[in-house]
Amino acid sequence: MSQALEHFWAKGVLCLFFGVSILCFISPVQTGLDTQPYYLILSFLVFILYHQTKFDKCMAALLLVLVSGVPLYILAIWEANIRSFIIYISIFPLVFSMYRIFLYDGWKERYVMCFVFLYFGAAILQIIYGKDLFGGILQSRTTENRGVSSLANEPTLYALMCLLVGLICHISRFPKRTKIIIYVLLLLQIVFLARSSMALLVLVFWLFMYVLIVNPISAFYFLVVGAGIAWVVIGILPEDSRIFSLFRIILDSPLFLIQKDASVNERIAHLVLPVYASFDNYLFPQGFSSFSNVLGRRDELFGGVFFWGPNTNKIMSGFGAVLWEMGVVGLAVLFCFAWSCLSAAHLQVRDRLFLLAASLSLMFTAIPIINPVFCALWGAIEADKIRYER
Repeated sequence: MSQALEHFWAKGVLCLFFGVSILCFISPVQTGLDTQPYYLILSFLVFILYHQTKFDKCMAALLLVLVSGVPLYILAIWEANIRSFIIYISIFPLVFSMYRIFLYDGWKERYVMCFVFLYFGAAILQIIYGKDLFGGILQSRTTENRGVSSLANEPTLYALMCLLVGLICHISRFPKRTKIIIYVLLLLQIVFLARSSMALLVLVFWLFMYVLIVNPISAFYFLVVGAGIAWVVIGILPEDSRIFSLFRIILDSPLFLIQKDASVNERIAHLVLPVYASFDNYLFPQGFSSFSNVLGRRDELFGGVFFWGPNTNKIMSGFGAVLWEMGVVGLAVLFCFAWSCLSAAHLQVRDRLFLLAASLSLMFTAIPIINPVFCALWGAIEADKIRYER
């Protein structure tokens, strides 16, 4: 009887983590945080309950990297708060928890379908009743000329998470009909609900990379067809939309996009500055409370190229954040992820290359490495490898 209760308790924690990770921005009480900490806490509990679960050498390497980097990282954040250290050591429990969920038959498909329909439904409700519909349980930020944020903090993050879910679907053995439904719903959310120019640019890059990897000769035709589709999209989008204005800037003077669009200027600054400063500091971990010093010197470092945005410690680039906050340890974590992608024997070589290129391209956006959907992708890769070996 006690064994049955123990199994019921462990399965209940896993189910709770499953739900909380999908709704990772929602909190019944105001915490002042964008991403809520509940899924991080539950991931440790899942790891404790299922620590005997077998995993492969890629995840073992990730665990070894994080454990061996603890002394260096503690030294780097000695004067920072405990939140920095918790986020750092949460990477493995998060990936492990997602991996453990997806070892169950059908759970990966449930995860994807739950995300798609929950976020799609919430976005539709915001279209009907207003963008601040979930203001009581969600720290949401958007403007009149941007799309809705659904159950995320902002439209761009909503759209980028849709792309991650689409990538999980792409590498999974879902029925063809299910995949088509998922792709259509995700595309509708990215283009018409979130209306994210950043996500559209990433999607175009993904399509080009896939065509280039599968058939390099077809890449030229892809560019021609893509230009035609972009022209059509410009014609049907409202003139006050952000995507329309960016397309106009690119058509008029693509080389001056960084100077003409403040948001683009800030996002590229949050990629270039932390990478530059990280190597300038010999990849020593800088923690979570010192990036504002680099932003304060952007004029001095790059001669006025980067001019927009507040001096903040929050880095709007997953790759930049990993390098700046975690240093050489973060570089090793990214190596472990690349190893997971390239060693996925259940995928064809071209799919492994595309998976790596697509995943790392998202790391150049504001998706952090501890985003639950990014960790879900990593966990899905590892779970499928174990299934294939069986």
